[in-house]
Amino acid sequence: MQSTQSKDTTLIALKSVLTKNSNKMPPGMKAVRQTSHQAHAMAQNAFLLRKLRDSATKEATKAWVEASKPCRTKKEIIEMINNKRQYKGFVKVYERTIQHLVAEGIIGVTPPRRGHDDSIPPVAYRALKDAMTSFISIHQASGRHEHRMSDLSRIIKNDLF
Repeated sequence: MQSTQSKDTTLIALKSVLTKNSNKMPPGMKAVRQTSHQAHAMAQNAFLLRKLRDSATKEATKAWVEASKPCRTKKEIIEMINNKRQYKGFVKVYERTIQHLVAEGIIGVTPPRRGHDDSIPPVAYRALKDAMTSFISIHQASGRHEHRMSDLSRIIKNDLF
């Protein structure tokens, strides 16, 4: 989108490119694409917040286990960690989460990431590898020419799915 000014003959390029709507934005509001520097800064901030959250969780699980001493209750421990200077306003630790982690034995370590890991199980990977190897050997035995990777992917999509 470009606009011109009547007094000035300069062109002003506006960077308001629409991206997909976020759940946090009201309908009709534009999301402006970020420059590479802004995107890097945002990713760095998200990384630092994750590290803060992990360290707060580690500290909370350790303190939770040591709460058997009569000096503090578990709610006081959660409030103490949430009110620490380095965490306050950035990270909030919840009692239920810490209780759940301690029950699973995850104490003083980085909490596991949510969701499934993105790896294929070894048995399934070996089966896929064997199927692909036999597919290629059958095609070579039939006297057809050797395929490129792009040809193989197209054949697999058309024949198998």
